[in-house]
Amino acid sequence: MDDKLKVINSLEVVDLSTSAGECEYVLVEDNEQNRRALLECGFSKEQLLESKMDEVLDVAYLAFSYGGSDWFTPTNGFVVDGKSA
Repeated sequence: MDDKLKVINSLEVVDLSTSAGECEYVLVEDNEQNRRALLECGFSKEQLLESKMDEVLDVAYLAFSYGGSDWFTPTNGFVVDGKSA
């Protein structure tokens, strides 16, 4: 699972929202390069479709639902048990 989070954390974030300690969304561009990176680290095409919002992918959905993450900070990205991937 750490490989998935490393890849997600390496992507360029175009927008994010956190509120009251909760991560609402973290968006990356829905482009060939990002899709390829996410597919190569183990996410499925179906999972990418589930995370698609207009022209972006919500990687928070992927990280929390399929990547094993339990926390996000804008500084450290997605982590497991408080530790960086």
